[in-house]
Amino acid sequence: MAMVETDNGKICTDSCVEFFMSLDDKGYYNFEFSCIGKTLLGFRKERPNAIYGTEAIIASINKLPSLGTVNFEERTGNNEWELTVAIPSSALFQHQITELSGLKARANFYKCGDNLTKSHYLSWQPIDRPKPDFHTPQFFTEIFFE
Repeated sequence: MAMVETDNGKICTDSCVEFFMSLDDKGYYNFEFSCIGKTLLGFRKERPNAIYGTEAIIASINKLPSLGTVNFEERTGNNEWELTVAIPSSALFQHQITELSGLKARANFYKCGDNLTKSHYLSWQPIDRPKPDFHTPQFFTEIFFE
C-alpha cells in the first residue's frame, strides 16, 4: 500500500522502511520511506517535537523504488519490493557534517505498515517495550561509516 501523497506525511501508515540515527545527545534524525519513495525527514529530541526537513533537502535524497512512484491501494499476492536510497551528508540538516567517512553514530532500522490489513513492525535491533515504538534512542546501536 502506498497512499501517502506528500513528503513529510504519515509515511508509517504505508508499507515503509525507516532509519533512525543519532549523532549526539542533541536529538535524532528519522528517515521514513514508503515503498514508492515518499519521504519523511525529521529531527527531534522527543517524539512529538520534530523539525522537518525542507522540500529541497528531501529532494536531495536519491530514491529508486522498485514499484515506481505512483500511489496505489493495498495489493494481495506477492508484495515484495526494494528501495535504494542515497542520503547525502547535507540531509543531516541540524549538524555541520561534510564527510560521512569515519562518522560514528547510533541507529536502528525498521520496517512497518501501520494501516495495512496486517499491521507489522520489525526492527534490526530489539526494542524492549510492551508496544512497538521506534522513537526510542536508548535501543539504537552503534554504527560506523567507512
